[in-house]
Amino acid sequence: LAARIPPSSDQNALREYDSVNREWTECLGRACLKQNVKLFFPSTSNVYAAYNDELLPEDTLHIHPQNSYSESKYAAEKALRTLSPQGLRFSIVRFGSVYGYSKGTHFKTRIDTFVKQAMEGRPIEVWRTGLEQFRAYTYVGDCAKAINFFIDSDVFSGDVYNVVSENARTRTVVEEVERLIPGSVITLVDHKYMNEFSYG
Repeated sequence: LAARIPPSSDQNALREYDSVNREWTECLGRACLKQNVKLFFPSTSNVYAAYNDELLPEDTLHIHPQNSYSESKYAAEKALRTLSPQGLRFSIVRFGSVYGYSKGTHFKTRIDTFVKQAMEGRPIEVWRTGLEQFRAYTYVGDCAKAINFFIDSDVFSGDVYNVVSENARTRTVVEEVERLIPGSVITLVDHKYMNEFSYG
């Protein structure tokens, strides 16, 4: 569903991921078109530029993928749109960072990483520039509900939809982890990939 995800620090691997995330999606779209099958395409909220913590209109002026993963997902969106005039029925759904327990739990999102660190008794490591930054998060159960809603309601209009459980500051997330796992310790760290992006 979510395609291949590069490390969060990887800013230069677009070609490596393009074949999976864009080309395979386009092939899948063509196969759906040929078989007259509708396509639900999960994309990412990371295609948006961070811009003064404002809610932005859905237009290309504010599309600015932040890494090779989001660049390839946005390229896949554009590839699907080229199939729309030929009759492909699809919906593009941009999820926030997905978190929560599942068979495929991964620890590249902040919430899952913070919980893992706290459960292991290790300090919760927060990038120094990130404590007050907003991020869009989508609980894995809300992802499932959204997918079911699109299928049950037959929402395959070729439009883009944003599905987010909550926009939250990193500080708020960490405080909630501290509340649920008493004794958790926060450590602010400097990292060469720190950024100023905030998605309020």
